[in-house]
Amino acid sequence: MKVKMIVAAVAVAGLTATAANAADNGKLQLQINQLKAQQTQLQQQVANLQGQGQTAGAVHVGAVGGELISENNYDGRALDLLKSLAKAGSNAPLLTIGGTLEADAQMNRNGTVGSGSTSGDPAGLNYVQNGGSQSAFYLDTARIDILAHVNDWVNGEISYDLNGDSGLHTGSLLVGNLNQLPVYGQIGKFYPDAGLFELASDDVYSSNLVKRYFRPDAQNGASVGFYKAGLHTSLTAFKTSDPQNNVTNYNQATSDWSAQADYTFNAGQVNATVGAGYVSNIVAANDNFTGAGAGVNADDRLPMANLSAKVGFGPFEVLATYAQTLKGMANTTGGTTKLKAFDLEGAYHFQAVKPMTVMLGYSRTYGFDKVGVVDAGSIDANGQVIGGNKKDQWLLGVNSEVFKNTTVGLEYARVGQLDSTGTDTNRYNVLTADMTVKF
Repeated sequence: MKVKMIVAAVAVAGLTATAANAADNGKLQLQINQLKAQQTQLQQQVANLQGQGQTAGAVHVGAVGGELISENNYDGRALDLLKSLAKAGSNAPLLTIGGTLEADAQMNRNGTVGSGSTSGDPAGLNYVQNGGSQSAFYLDTARIDILAHVNDWVNGEISYDLNGDSGLHTGSLLVGNLNQLPVYGQIGKFYPDAGLFELASDDVYSSNLVKRYFRPDAQNGASVGFYKAGLHTSLTAFKTSDPQNNVTNYNQATSDWSAQADYTFNAGQVNATVGAGYVSNIVAANDNFTGAGAGVNADDRLPMANLSAKVGFGPFEVLATYAQTLKGMANTTGGTTKLKAFDLEGAYHFQAVKPMTVMLGYSRTYGFDKVGVVDAGSIDANGQVIGGNKKDQWLLGVNSEVFKNTTVGLEYARVGQLDSTGTDTNRYNVLTADMTVKF
């Protein structure tokens, strides 16, 4: 009898201990599940902060893959957007909306200023004899950017200017998935890849003279590109918006093409990009360049090539770029002259309460004093070109991100402008205060 009681007691104790262990295990498993849920929630919050936390089907205002779509440069915009989408992966929203608002206050000594929706880029202003000082305040940019993520391989982008009559800035279809294949395509209205023309659009307000004269504007065309391990190449066929009067049957065929190759690499603490670009005919490809074509009779294509190198070391960045026509334009003495330009600019990024950048740049042209007026400048009431070609330009600027995605800058430019005969250089001085908000 005692043995049975002892056995029963042991059994009850065992069952009690088992039940207790099961309860403890259940509590432990519950705690583990709770921790996993909290971890998932934290990961989602981090992804949201990085701009990667939007679920498919979301209409999103903000970053994709950690970067605002309004921050992408229009040079190489297709590749930049596809990089952002590759980084966002499956969290890329179906529709992303961004934009830019930019207001300027400007004063020019001996020259014109911007107004309304007309850019006050100092390189595009003009000398006024005995003009004294002019000043203006205007809304330079009001732009909406839209990125539609149709699926993993097909995307669409639109950039639309709301102020003035400029309308559609760019609009194209992007085909590619950089996570799966290093080749991509683009068709629509966009800036053809043709070289590296600026250090960064957020560092300076003004265009350098290489960019002003030799970079193609947004055109209708189709492009195919390759990007892998820092190597980027692209080939673009496009038709200029304005008729190219040196091209036979302009309205019957795609009249132009461009190519670009660049390579980005690291060497210790130094990162660098070297590249080259080519355009088969820059006539009518740039609104700031009104040259008719190559040769004494100006009836041949006018090709352009450029070389560039960008180097970054810690907070410092430096860009050097050079471009020239590969054939000569008719000059004022009966022969031909090749047009050339170079730009050298540097930036220093630092923290002084707020993130700040100081920038210094110098650009110079050659041959523009020999070929008459090719810079469209501005047009008077009689349709005549006012002003002349630019000879050189100094830039000194400082800006600061005073609030998130809000940059305030001050930039001084000294521009040398040739007279209509190319024999004298007139100079004007422009001071621009700029405020830009991106979202």
